[in-house]
Amino acid sequence: MATAVEAADRELLDACSIPDLDELSRRCMAARTALGQPTGRWTPQCLALAIRMAVVNRGWPAPRVVSALLAVASDRQTRSPVRLAEAGPWWDAGTSDDPGTDSELAVPNARLAELGGRRPALQAQARA
Repeated sequence: MATAVEAADRELLDACSIPDLDELSRRCMAARTALGQPTGRWTPQCLALAIRMAVVNRGWPAPRVVSALLAVASDRQTRSPVRLAEAGPWWDAGTSDDPGTDSELAVPNARLAELGGRRPALQAQARA
């Protein structure tokens, strides 16, 4: 039987449309690896804390957490996912009139990072 804390955590992740926190953690770590940045702070436990701080403590919109977190993970200046709780361009994804903002590219870039060494070849193929 789940504890009250576990139930609250699951409810928060559901509100954020996160069915698998481990998978989200892997995506964030892939983005960090692609930048040549450390991944130690991007474990599921650290992400859960960052998400709770952002949504529960700071009131950021739960439906935008995944794209915001991937944008934070894709930011070279970021050291910790807890930065998610702060105001930043990662919360503006999808609200800008400029289609070329970095935060809007966070999700596709994270997916490309997951490809490992195949990324350059796939990008060249897409350009062709």
